[in-house]
Amino acid sequence: MKCTLAVTLLLTTLGAVVAPSFADSKPEEQILQSLQIYFQAWNEPVADKRDALLKDCWADNAEYTDPGTHAKGRAALSIEIGKFLGNEQLKGFSIVQASNIDVHHRVFRFQWEMRDPDGNTVSPGMDYGEYDDQGRITKIVGFFGPFQKSQ
Repeated sequence: MKCTLAVTLLLTTLGAVVAPSFADSKPEEQILQSLQIYFQAWNEPVADKRDALLKDCWADNAEYTDPGTHAKGRAALSIEIGKFLGNEQLKGFSIVQASNIDVHHRVFRFQWEMRDPDGNTVSPGMDYGEYDDQGRITKIVGFFGPFQKSQ
């Protein structure tokens, strides 16, 4: 599993579209692979390639929600990602994983960052999600910005 994930990450860095190999993996391991592919999708400007990535990691009727949008299904999520990538004010920006991924009881969470073309963090965020028995994402709820200190 560690070797497969390392190869997936290496190929991702090189810009390759990587299909997961889930045959011998447990859902807890599969979701980690699915989330790596999900991050690839957030940075893939070509719609057909993005759709292929989402097909491998996103369940048919999965839902994505953040403060600005709600998308149900792969096609709707791909459109929302395309809007982000096509926004002229955000040209060259990327979404990157900024923490380890915590997983238990078919749920996960992680921190991410939106970075400008120079690699500077513009906005941190945190996502909570759920996954199915095949390790595919069924729900992600995103939050923008850092946590506020309690009073």
